[in-house]
Amino acid sequence: MGNKGFIKWVPDENFKEIVSKMPNNSYPVIIQGKALLGDNIMYRALFNVKPSEDFEYKYTYGVTKDKFTKLHIQYTEKGFTLIHLQKVQLMAIKAHQAIWVKDDL
Repeated sequence: MGNKGFIKWVPDENFKEIVSKMPNNSYPVIIQGKALLGDNIMYRALFNVKPSEDFEYKYTYGVTKDKFTKLHIQYTEKGFTLIHLQKVQLMAIKAHQAIWVKDDL
């Protein structure tokens, strides 16, 4: 996958802040993580425009399989649909990055 449209790779500790500063009419459609030499973990995301005012989304990144599974059950029970899942080895864990959406039209 190319880099077109992605925000730049940012350290783990800055990623949530970057996502929160995106315009209110956008949401992440892809979140990717990668490990660098040392203890550095980086993330990036691709954003899209929300299709409606009622559109909702949830996301997570850098979580274990167990945490992802719990979130997946919780969100799907509330009517959300998983649209993106990346599993990648980040240091000692296989980290999951995921996005769920809900659009009550």
